[in-house]
Amino acid sequence: MKKLTVKKGGQCMACLQCVDACSTAFYKQFHQDLSCIQIVEKKGEAKPMVCIQCGKCAKVCEAGAITVEGNVAHIDYEKCTGCGKCKEVCPRKIIK
Repeated sequence: MKKLTVKKGGQCMACLQCVDACSTAFYKQFHQDLSCIQIVEKKGEAKPMVCIQCGKCAKVCEAGAITVEGNVAHIDYEKCTGCGKCKEVCPRKIIK
């Protein structure tokens, strides 16, 4: 699997192409909430925040909606109850 790399000193243009590529690769559709990459504003600049695949979200998911396969977290939105526990434990605040 390819890793996202951002050149040091490079600037994110918030074009969302990386977000699109991620959600399309894993969920076959472009949807920002399905992507493991979120663009956030920090100090007035757009910055890509990437899921570090720590698995904390899967451990707290009581509905079994989050699984980690091959170091990639997948969310089954049909099983998701919307409790928000995964959002609370995400160290990067990627899950919405």
